[in-house]
Amino acid sequence: PEQGAQTSIYAATAAEAAAEAAGKNGAYYSDCKLKEPAAHCRDEATARKLWEISEKLTGFTYPA
Repeated sequence: PEQGAQTSIYAATAAEAAAEAAGKNGAYYSDCKLKEPAAHCRDEATARKLWEISEKLTGFTYPA
């Protein structure tokens, strides 16, 4: 668990992580480094479909 949490702890507490992610919404970290998510993770149509499916499955809509 300690090793698995390292990147989350780094992103939440390291001053350099805060500086790297400044002005970015939803920064992605892997192995304690800021990284660009894969192309399929940045696809707007896929994100919209996932959001719509999630709303149907949970019964919650945004804005609430």
